[in-house]
Amino acid sequence: MLETSNFSVINRGEITRIDNRTESAIDLTIVSNSLSGQAEWEVIQEPCGSDHLPILTTLNFSPEIEEIKLPKKFIFEKADWSEYKTLLKDHKLDEFDSTTVNTLVNDITNKILNAAGSSIPKTSGKTKRRTANPSWSGRCTEARKTARRAFRDFRNNKITHTEYNRIHKNTKKVIKEVKQEHWREYVSTLNKNTNTAKVWKKINTLNGSKKSNIPTIGNAYAAKDKAELFAKQFASASSSNNLEHDHKTKRAKFINKHKNALNDLGPDTGPLNTPISVKEIKEALNSKADTAPGDDKVTYKLLKNLPENMLSIIATLMNQIFSTGQFPTEWRNAVVIPLPKPGKDPNDPQSYRPISLTSHLCKTMETVLNNRLRWYLEKKGIIDPAQSGFRSNRSTLDHLVTLETEIKCGIASKQYTGAVFLDISKAFDLVWHEGLIYKTKNYGITGKFLNFIKNFLTDRKIQVKVNENLSDTYDLENGTPQGSVISPTLFNIMVNDLAEVINSGEDDAADTPTLSQFADDNKLSHTDRTAKRISKNLQKYLNKITSWSTKWGFKISKEKTVAILFGRNTTKYDKEKSNFKLFIQNEPIKVVKSAKFLGVTFDQHLTFKQHFDNISDSCKKALNIMRCVSGSTFGSDKLTLLMLYKSLIRSKIDYGSPALLSACKSQIEIFDRIQSAALRIALRAHASTPIPALLAEAGELPVSVRWEELALKYWARVLSNPDNPANDLMNHRFTRIYNFPSYHTRWDLTDKGPFGYRMYKAFQMNEFKDLTIAPVEACPHPPWLLTTPTISTDINIEVSKQDLPAKVKAVALETIDQKYQGQVKVFTDGSKDPQSGKTAAAFYDTEAQEGCSYRCTDNISIFTAELIAIREAVDQIKHKNYKQAVILSDSLSALQALQNKSGNRPDILHEILQEIHILAARGVGIRFEWVPAHVGIQGNEAADQLAKDALNNEIIECDTGLSSREIYPIARRIIVNSWEENYSQLGLHINKIKTSATSKPNKYSKNIREDAVVTRLRLGRTKLCGDLGQHIGESGPNCKHCNIPETIEHYLFNCSRHSLYRQDYIARIKALNIQDFTLRSLLNPPKYLAHDVFNALITYVRDTDYLDKI
Repeated sequence: MLETSNFSVINRGEITRIDNRTESAIDLTIVSNSLSGQAEWEVIQEPCGSDHLPILTTLNFSPEIEEIKLPKKFIFEKADWSEYKTLLKDHKLDEFDSTTVNTLVNDITNKILNAAGSSIPKTSGKTKRRTANPSWSGRCTEARKTARRAFRDFRNNKITHTEYNRIHKNTKKVIKEVKQEHWREYVSTLNKNTNTAKVWKKINTLNGSKKSNIPTIGNAYAAKDKAELFAKQFASASSSNNLEHDHKTKRAKFINKHKNALNDLGPDTGPLNTPISVKEIKEALNSKADTAPGDDKVTYKLLKNLPENMLSIIATLMNQIFSTGQFPTEWRNAVVIPLPKPGKDPNDPQSYRPISLTSHLCKTMETVLNNRLRWYLEKKGIIDPAQSGFRSNRSTLDHLVTLETEIKCGIASKQYTGAVFLDISKAFDLVWHEGLIYKTKNYGITGKFLNFIKNFLTDRKIQVKVNENLSDTYDLENGTPQGSVISPTLFNIMVNDLAEVINSGEDDAADTPTLSQFADDNKLSHTDRTAKRISKNLQKYLNKITSWSTKWGFKISKEKTVAILFGRNTTKYDKEKSNFKLFIQNEPIKVVKSAKFLGVTFDQHLTFKQHFDNISDSCKKALNIMRCVSGSTFGSDKLTLLMLYKSLIRSKIDYGSPALLSACKSQIEIFDRIQSAALRIALRAHASTPIPALLAEAGELPVSVRWEELALKYWARVLSNPDNPANDLMNHRFTRIYNFPSYHTRWDLTDKGPFGYRMYKAFQMNEFKDLTIAPVEACPHPPWLLTTPTISTDINIEVSKQDLPAKVKAVALETIDQKYQGQVKVFTDGSKDPQSGKTAAAFYDTEAQEGCSYRCTDNISIFTAELIAIREAVDQIKHKNYKQAVILSDSLSALQALQNKSGNRPDILHEILQEIHILAARGVGIRFEWVPAHVGIQGNEAADQLAKDALNNEIIECDTGLSSREIYPIARRIIVNSWEENYSQLGLHINKIKTSATSKPNKYSKNIREDAVVTRLRLGRTKLCGDLGQHIGESGPNCKHCNIPETIEHYLFNCSRHSLYRQDYIARIKALNIQDFTLRSLLNPPKYLAHDVFNALITYVRDTDYLDKI
């Protein structure tokens, strides 16, 4: 065989296996003939835990090994920001070369980097040498030496094989023990005090998602070759070669026909074209998280810490770009990092997605202009309601609940629902630039803004980086730049008229299919009596969509586009399904049994079984991770484990939950079991612990109960957004089905009603019936043109909560007198009765020596009441014709919302900001100052008393309605009260200890083992023999000393064996002024006594030697 296959055996005949009696050379090393002359063969004379000896084969040549390079990064934790600002604060615009935008960008970048280089240290850029085996210790080394000596003695017949085996087994035992100890230490570093980034780094390592080098792909071995391979692939995605011939012809004709319109930018008028301000730049930077920078290395942190003069210079740069239309060459180039797609073959270049790193300076400008663009599109109502992607107050749930309700109502009325899930191939990569410019202009976006978009899209290039090796530069012919801020909004503009194509037909509303759009995910659905009628209807609109896509350069993937016929599982369904046929460009669309839409798997009978199975499988891996880091005496603490549960498991379980509520009980119970398994691990509870007890201790709700709460909260958000397509679930088409007796009776009995019906019924409850929900609407005035209020919180900086009220009052009065001498002072306050939900707002004008109060809408937040008070104070200043005034509020959150121009009540914020803007134009100056409450400041006390007195008024004088977030506490209260009523009737051990089933979990000891002991005593499941019949064992349930059941109560209060220790325990408890020696006082003490009470309990458990018996 070796002769015919060009292989050789390079063994030299030495012994490779040894057992009790014989030695042999049965292990062969086979290499190709070309390597046989360059290979050296050696047997290592140490068995390493086996009866085979290791073989070392050395090749006498060195393969090329590419050095791993790391970028040098700023260590911001060690930054000297005051030095950084000092180095930059004296720069003036005339020092910079502003000949072109390119020279100005380079100058700004260099000065920022030079200052950063002098004030912020950098990493070395070298890879850290890692210990080959971090769990190896001196103890292991000694054990291995002993094993080697024993092996030599055995070979020389000095000891027997039995003696050698004994020493060898001991060596393995030592190494195993050291490894286990190292593992315990490793996972025990995961606790609530651990940096979040470090926690997730370790969790990702356990999850198998550790970063690794890109393997050899095809013939690409070197990093430079891999970079070239990826660059060509990513660039080809936007190539015009992907376009259909028909579209290329139409594109050329279109450009020729609209040549003048495309070249004419239109007027520079309108708020979109106003100059960019420093204020806008600051707001944009404040919204940014720390991400990897582009090739210029300037990060958001460096930009956020710039002094005012540098921000003004950056504003000049951005306005030069904006007004001239010149776009910096460096900003056109994106550095792309290929990241592997989860679960895909890493050896396939198609298994990687491009992540673009672009200049943060450029992204800041994009953010400024994108904020303007999004405001304009929403204010004008341009984006169709069918589009929920990349929009404020919208989510994937909008389309999930709409589809689920449509299907369920169709099934209830013995109809079928046909749905087509359209996949647009390379949607973002193939956006046609001229087509986008044409559409953008038609929506009234002209002048400098349109010119910016045009230049932003032109001449885009990419370079791919692999291991710090850059590819050549490649052009992107089409598409919106990946990773840019403004690209998603531009994409929405490009696909916006698809909804017009659907809705502009001759059919009435009942025959017009429902279009759902979320970015490039599209769904078309229709409900009717037969599959033939559905097919005929959908096909007509599919033809329109095909024509639209051909016209505008999109390509519908015939392979990935699928269709489903939803209906009841009957014999008739199978017959109807055979008539469900749809085509794209004369090619049949695949009709499938299930399809994933926006992350939820819909099956043909809407059981959601496959979705539950998929999520369940995914969660099992997360459960194993939790098990890895939660030993009974070591590992992560309880609160960290609960955090992992919420992040890794609950987030997956809850996604899409409003649409999943109609699933059958047995399906939802799958998630209940996963949740209880996770909580049992997190709490280190025994297997027999009742699930309600686990939920109560962790402060969690059963899955279905939590889903009901999430559904109510989501619906509140829908009601606050009149354009949300989910509002259609309350139109006549659906409500007539909801009200049909046989349908809603069946839904109520089975608890399987669709989302729309559940919300229709829920919001007729007394708690919701008369509520008015304030709509969330775009600011009436361009936000970037509104006057930014001058807000000071100097007093808050100078005082602390620990200071005495007299000192706080003195500091506040001194600050007010010094800063606002001669100005009118108006104090504001809001008040709320937590029991009744009544609210009021008031102001007190010290100049006029008068105040005014207003009874406000019930159940609004105290934050809203404070804003109402500020609004009325501004109105007072206006009507009194004051020229200079200061409004003094004790609500820091309200003042911060005004400063940021965003918050929970945008409607009231917009009113205040508009009024301040109008008054500023008239020369009226209004400033704001935070003042401390309840320290005896006369004006604050007067406003406070006025607000409290107004709570007694029965008539509501200021009805603002409730925001969606103000509905949340009401929904929470309804759900929690219902669950706690059931919980209180369960008669569990924990009922005697914890009255609330939803209070937050606590940590009872820093020691993992001790914390678990207290938790188990609270849960009512321990290893005690008589613990409610659990863990009885051979000796029976009785205490061996007292001959009565050994329960938790018996152990803590009655067992005579522990009388002496109990006396000490009781003495410690009484020393804390706790007179009642009960389960509740011992296991659920007041928060301020908890540490001492639990210490006393642990001492008792240790003294009685019961730490391992609980």
